[in-house]
Amino acid sequence: MKWTLYPPQTLPEKEPIPWPGILLAYILVIGLFLVITISDWPDNKPVDFMFYTQGMVLPFLFVSMTISYIVMGKSTYDCYHFSRWNIAQWRLYHLKNYAQQHLIIAAWSSKTPVDELTLRMIQLKGDLPLAPRTPLRMALGGGFETTPARQLFSQLVAPIVETLRAYPNFKVSYWLRNANELTTGELRDVLSHCAVTFEEEIIALDKCPDFSLLNKTFADSEQRWDYRHLLIIGDLYGKEENKCMENGSALFICQDFQLKESLKPVFLFQPLTGVDELEKSAAVFIEAQQPTEPKTLWFTGLTAHQKYPFLNVLNEYKTVPLRLELELSFGESSAGYRWLALALAADAARYAQGAQLVAASEKNMPEMVLLSTERPRSPLKPGYDGPGPLSHIAHVALTTLATLITGWAVYFKTLNWTTILICTGSALVISFALSFLLTHMAINAAGDDLGSIHH
Repeated sequence: MKWTLYPPQTLPEKEPIPWPGILLAYILVIGLFLVITISDWPDNKPVDFMFYTQGMVLPFLFVSMTISYIVMGKSTYDCYHFSRWNIAQWRLYHLKNYAQQHLIIAAWSSKTPVDELTLRMIQLKGDLPLAPRTPLRMALGGGFETTPARQLFSQLVAPIVETLRAYPNFKVSYWLRNANELTTGELRDVLSHCAVTFEEEIIALDKCPDFSLLNKTFADSEQRWDYRHLLIIGDLYGKEENKCMENGSALFICQDFQLKESLKPVFLFQPLTGVDELEKSAAVFIEAQQPTEPKTLWFTGLTAHQKYPFLNVLNEYKTVPLRLELELSFGESSAGYRWLALALAADAARYAQGAQLVAASEKNMPEMVLLSTERPRSPLKPGYDGPGPLSHIAHVALTTLATLITGWAVYFKTLNWTTILICTGSALVISFALSFLLTHMAINAAGDDLGSIHH
């Protein structure tokens, strides 16, 4: 689903009823009919009921019928604007429903050269890490008998092993910088040594994935109610010279995770991916009203022409007061930073720091995702139906019927049940057909006008 919304729609203001004009119309038309009736009335014929019917009742009904049709026509204009408003509201409703779809991150872990990194980043403990003083290399230990990759896998799996054992038979995929043909076997050995049961095939990703991987994860999770997936990202430079901080992260997505009071999971909501202009999409992302207002922004890889307009949008909405640029703390941007940011944001959410927003960009393709410990509530459906021609059928039909019957009786000097039935049928056909036609035209025009905005 595209992250787009229609521009804000304004509803027509309620206009006061022009009583002086209506009264003047009645006076002028009734006066004109009285003059015509008097001029045509025979001199020797006394004034009777027909005189008053022709000179006063018929023009009164004629003006009333005309006003009814004018009101119906005016309501077509209102119906057009209310239809635009309603279409925009339904678009927002569907986008909210889409935005609040979520994955459950049941467990996660991260590994960096800095101890208690999340607490330092959100300034709950110690000093905020700042490059270039931040250490870039991880001390994995293990000696000559093991590899850095195996050590990283072990240290990422150990904190979440109990959850992995409780929810076995999960999918495993990983990316490791400078991986070789032995890396998959090393990960398999680590998982087997931890006595967890997982799917036979371990997927080795050719390159560090972006958040579009989450889109595929959402799609896969819709096929199984017990979808489980362990994703491991390892950003190790080995002997290469690097100006980026080495890091590793593990995320265990478990859609059938049983919510517990003692250990709450983190909900990961639909990511925003595949966009060109981050500031416009960010405004829509915020308008979609995520479960709670995010308190912290973790961002990495944003270029100057992406970052500053994006931050300006956040300022306009007065949201996300704490903004953490990972490059300022960790050194130059690295592929694994976005996944490290997710793990750190999940930590912050569990530390009762509110919802967390993560933004990243690579090759000028920005993306965002929101995490929160709060389960979202379903948005309310738009339930307001504005006025339209259909609401005026009754008085249009009644005034038309009364005018036709009275006019027939005045000018043809006769009235019978056949005439009444013909007048009744004509009034109903005219009022219903006209109201449905005007409503159809207004709704179609509103849909066409709004539809042309996105083309």
